[in-house]
Amino acid sequence: MALLAYGAMAAIFALRYQRNLLAESWALFTRSAHVATVFEPAKGGDDASLRKCTVAGRMLYSNVACTATNPTTHALDLAKNRGFIAPKAPPVATPEIPSATERGMQRALAGQ
Repeated sequence: MALLAYGAMAAIFALRYQRNLLAESWALFTRSAHVATVFEPAKGGDDASLRKCTVAGRMLYSNVACTATNPTTHALDLAKNRGFIAPKAPPVATPEIPSATERGMQRALAGQ
């Protein structure tokens, strides 16, 4: 029963993080280094422009995986901005607090 629960948790993990745990486990078990990776790490090529394309049915934003030979590749023009900026609140006017002498005078005038 515990093995079934472990298998279900592994399947849910694999679906969520889009990993092939069966192939990774088999490669670890057989000590082979032939596990296919979906994407290669960024190589830092000369062309650092960001492109949008569809690879294996998924929309990608990349400068490495989206090559010029892919017919769905579109170059993106990025605008530099400061992100979301909260509006500035107007300055709050602090009420003037009367001194002790002024309060005494107001009490004396109010008593008349």
